[in-house]
Amino acid sequence: MPVAGIPLVGSSGIDYIYIPLVSAVVVGVLGLVLRWSMQSRSRRGAARVADPSQGLLIGVASARPDEAERIRRLLTDSGLRATSRPLSSRRQVLVWPGDVDAALRLVAADRDRRR
Repeated sequence: MPVAGIPLVGSSGIDYIYIPLVSAVVVGVLGLVLRWSMQSRSRRGAARVADPSQGLLIGVASARPDEAERIRRLLTDSGLRATSRPLSSRRQVLVWPGDVDAALRLVAADRDRRR
């Protein structure tokens, strides 16, 4: 007997089990993927998360204005994109997320050299 104008050829009662089962598995996998993708980055393993007040930039150093400018120039001269912003009586040096690790290494090496 055709359903909605489409004849059911070769169908069996087992199709009533497989189709809902496969559909449930697909929906379950999609649910897990969406749950994982909506987790915060810190729970997925990212070491640093940007402060919303800074936009996409991440702070790597906070110092007196003259020292912050020197650190910003050091990072810029090393090929990293860096800027600074006022932070109470100090200035904060900010870099893009992809440059954070390199910037932290440069700042740490610079502080070790200056000691």
